[in-house]
Amino acid sequence: MIVDSEARVVRLGPRLPPGARVRVRSLESPNKSSSSEGEESNVPTTFADDATRSPRCDDVVTFVNHGWIAVRPHTRDVVLDATVGLDANPSSRRPETVTFACDAAPGRGVVVVDGEARDVGVCPGIEAAIMSMIPGERCAIAVPESGAPFATRPEAAPAGTLVERVVELVSFRPADRPTANDDATTTRAWAERMREEANGLFARGEEENGYARALRRYEDASASLERWTMSSASASASRDDAREVRELMVKIHINASIALAKMQRHAESIAHCDAALELDATAVKALYRRGVALEALGRDEAALESLRDALELSKDRSIREAFVRVRRRINEAPTRETREVYERMVQTEETTTTTKREPSLGARAALVCRERPLLASAVAVAAIASLTVYFSGRRDGDEHRR
Repeated sequence: MIVDSEARVVRLGPRLPPGARVRVRSLESPNKSSSSEGEESNVPTTFADDATRSPRCDDVVTFVNHGWIAVRPHTRDVVLDATVGLDANPSSRRPETVTFACDAAPGRGVVVVDGEARDVGVCPGIEAAIMSMIPGERCAIAVPESGAPFATRPEAAPAGTLVERVVELVSFRPADRPTANDDATTTRAWAERMREEANGLFARGEEENGYARALRRYEDASASLERWTMSSASASASRDDAREVRELMVKIHINASIALAKMQRHAESIAHCDAALELDATAVKALYRRGVALEALGRDEAALESLRDALELSKDRSIREAFVRVRRRINEAPTRETREVYERMVQTEETTTTTKREPSLGARAALVCRERPLLASAVAVAAIASLTVYFSGRRDGDEHRR
């Protein structure tokens, strides 16, 4: 049953925590059937297969859970095979068929197991692995065994072995999204639903990547609305419909900027604020969020200008506090620079005064003349006498040679 192939490591998933790694090992190619010939399949046939790509967020996925195997970590030799529904391990039990929506929002993530809806969730590691597979592919998936939100280790698994879940992706149905030809009401209703889901995920914070999952929905909603504004359907829409779409786009751009700020992606946050201000130059929240993001990037002058514009439109306390904070920092900047220069000057002066220098030869001679004048005079007379004798001797020698 085991086909040894090169494994891939999945690091990205809608609910996969940062730093988590999921190891996916392909066991069967997509062109092979997972069921025996003539055997009745309990897999729903209403899901369209698309062998050209892997499932994406919001796609409704159907996969078969064949159980698990315990293998040796380095050799991948099977120690215990607990799979069902496979030729290599015949069993009277049937594997579970699971249907769920990738990256489903809280309250919408209904998981259907063998046709019965259950109030359970899919392991984030399994979800991330399935989103890297194509229909018909069967894989052995090793997820971190750290409990929730990952799958727990089976009690029957022998100690020292690696547990791999054997999963086969059967099919998936692309998510229903509005098209450019839909009317304003349909597009706006879908975008509003995405915004409400994103708000719920944003409230979860960093739990299960709440900020990132909320951001994806904000951006999907804004992209859908923008497509509608550039379509032929918008040309025939009423003025009220166009205004409501524009107002919703402003709200979504502001929400996206807040989510990006939570993830410390301030440059992208500014871009969403700018997009909102292009639609409505008086959007106070966009001006405020833009100023806060500029402040985080150290661009105080631009931040102060944006906050001043927001303060002219609203006297909100948070806007006023941010404006005062940025202005105080700008005003104190010259003072801080002057203080740093003064401290460097004082430090240099102290170093100069504490350093001792050796006096020169001229300084020593002057000191002797002042303190011991008689000795200085005697030395001077002796020096003059020596010089006189020296030059007299040289003159006599020159005359003798002539």
